[in-house]
Amino acid sequence: MTSNTCVHVIHLDWGSFSSHEPAIMAAPDEPNAYARTARYLRQQAREYLEDDAQEAYDDFVIAYPYDPDTATPEQTREWVDRFDEEVWYPLITVQQVEVRP
Repeated sequence: MTSNTCVHVIHLDWGSFSSHEPAIMAAPDEPNAYARTARYLRQQAREYLEDDAQEAYDDFVIAYPYDPDTATPEQTREWVDRFDEEVWYPLITVQQVEVRP
């Protein structure tokens, strides 16, 4: 008998006023889910933020430095939560899902 596997699904919804499509990603566990989310948010900020929003992001990364190579899972989660509050407002959901073989 095989056992079920759990994955963490990340859903980012930018809202109805945004031109961004919702993003759905998966990771094997919660720390990797938040790390993937942080990488995605950093990439989106570099590519899509303009003017005032870019200035807010620049101020944010000075106030809340984040190095994906050295950050602990707790630091990564805090960075994602603060990004959501202070820079851009996607609805970020990370949920554990059981997958049957």
